[in-house]
Amino acid sequence: MRQGYLTHKRCRTASRQKGAALAISLIFLVIITILSVSAMRTTNLDTKITVNHQFKELSFQAAESALAAVTTPDPPDVLIPDSVPNTTALNPGYFSSAATTDQPGLSADLTMTYLYGLTKDEPATPDTPGINVSGYPLGNAFNTYLATAQGFVAQSGTQTTNRMQVVLISQ
Repeated sequence: MRQGYLTHKRCRTASRQKGAALAISLIFLVIITILSVSAMRTTNLDTKITVNHQFKELSFQAAESALAAVTTPDPPDVLIPDSVPNTTALNPGYFSSAATTDQPGLSADLTMTYLYGLTKDEPATPDTPGINVSGYPLGNAFNTYLATAQGFVAQSGTQTTNRMQVVLISQ
C-alpha cells in the first residue's frame, strides 16, 4: 500500500507545477537573442566605420601623391599659372592609380594658384617676402604657389583636400 501512496503523491506534485521552468527558459532565450542581435549590429557598424576610414586614408594618399609629384625636381607635366596673383591653373587627373583586387582606383586633381614672387632685382616687401637661407638672402628669382590636391576613391564618393605652398626657384 505504501507503494501506491508514493505513486499518487508524485502525480499530485507533478500536477501542481505551472510551467515555471518553461517560462524562465523562454525569458533567457529572448535575452540571449536580443544580445546576439545587438552584437551583430555593433559588428556591422564597426565594419562600416573601418571601411570609411580606409577610404579616407586612400583619398588622402592620392592627394599626397599628387603633391609629392609636384615637389620633384622635374614635375611631370604640371600646368603653372601666370605670374598674376590669385590666377589658377587646373590639372585634372594629375595623379591616378588603377584599381587592383585589394584596392579601388585612386585619382587626384591638382590646382596651382600663384601667390607671389620676386625677381633677382626686386626688394622684398611685406606682400612679397624675400627668402633667407641661414640669414642670407637667396639672390635668385622665385615664385610661390599654393598647390591644392583633391584625392578621390573610385565608386565611393570619398575625397580629401590637401594644400601646401610650393616655391619654384629660378636662376
